[in-house]
Amino acid sequence: MSRVFDKAIDEYEGIEGLYDSQYAAFCEQEGFWGVEFDDGLTPEQREVVNLAEGRHLVLAPPGTGKTHVLTQRVIRALKNGLPKDQMFCGTFTIRAATEMRERVVKESGLPLKDLPEIGNIHHFCHHFLSTRQLIPQTRQIVDENFVHEMVADCIMDFKDKCLPTAGDAEPEEEPSLLEKIREFFGRGKGGEKGDQTERERSAVVGYKELESECAKKKQPLYVAVFTMMMGLRGRKAGMPERLCDDEIKNRNIRDFIEEILERYERVKEALFVLDFDDLLIEAYVHLAANELAESDKYKWIQVDEVQDLNPLQWAIVELIAAKDAVMVFFGDYEQSIFSFMGASLSVLDQKADTCTMHFFKKNFRATSYLLDLLTRYSFRTLNSRFSFIPFPKTYKIANDCLVRDEYTFY
Repeated sequence: MSRVFDKAIDEYEGIEGLYDSQYAAFCEQEGFWGVEFDDGLTPEQREVVNLAEGRHLVLAPPGTGKTHVLTQRVIRALKNGLPKDQMFCGTFTIRAATEMRERVVKESGLPLKDLPEIGNIHHFCHHFLSTRQLIPQTRQIVDENFVHEMVADCIMDFKDKCLPTAGDAEPEEEPSLLEKIREFFGRGKGGEKGDQTERERSAVVGYKELESECAKKKQPLYVAVFTMMMGLRGRKAGMPERLCDDEIKNRNIRDFIEEILERYERVKEALFVLDFDDLLIEAYVHLAANELAESDKYKWIQVDEVQDLNPLQWAIVELIAAKDAVMVFFGDYEQSIFSFMGASLSVLDQKADTCTMHFFKKNFRATSYLLDLLTRYSFRTLNSRFSFIPFPKTYKIANDCLVRDEYTFY
């Protein structure tokens, strides 16, 4: 077996240490990774499906059968008699929630009405606030695209009022959203240029500074503004500092964000809308001030794509969990994509310190060649945080060499 191990290592020149231990274990446990049972689960997957107590973090890269495990955990809990109203199955998107419901219904035969709550945290917050009449029923929830349009229009309104050169620009073919609202309410333009407060003059400088920073980073200005607004909104709502983004140190930029935030809140009020952050902030503030009775908290919690949760979303999950709840989080360091919305891998690191770790190592989807390419590129170029190396679904030993099979669908 040692010659097999040596030849396997030779294929991954330049990446030592981690490969040594991983491939040693892989070769020594020949046969373990090839085992699948009647329910289609490997031993590592079955262990996670059967988790019934404690807190756990499952690192599961794409193609390792995570969705199947998520589905089986829901089915297993229901068949074991756990009441559906004690279960929360969190996804990151509405689309993922819809797919999860469909899979549970298909694989369990249960009707949709017998399923637990399956949805993203925003969906939970909206349901929580609505059923307790903590938000007006007439308020519509707007998506991110509409939010970005509102922020962009607020920036345009600020420029129109406060920047001397804004009036020299060519008129827009279509009036901005803010202009339409003002026209509807008969408010007209927001004021004359030159008639500025001290904060507005500071905000003009802040606008130019932030615009310059965004240009260097090749980041849209409205994205940076929206991100900074999130922290400011949290502080205004009285949330703990640990749940808010870093405070804006530059006074000029802070004044600019204040100007945009005031416009943004007026636009939402005029349109009778709420955004996703309103749901999170309102739900957290209420839950923190009015702790749920232990009987109303969830005894079984499962959350997917946790690498993309921000601190506020993590805090809400903690507030709705019973003291003895089984909590299983699924994530992947390599897939974190929402850092601009407050998600941070440091939060995932903190959870890893308080959870039992599990790893899905066997990949059912990719070819050996693609796995090799991904691993090399991740380590050498992206400073990958892989704590293990993904293995192909099947392999064999031929002439003392590790031979990985080609593409196999799962």
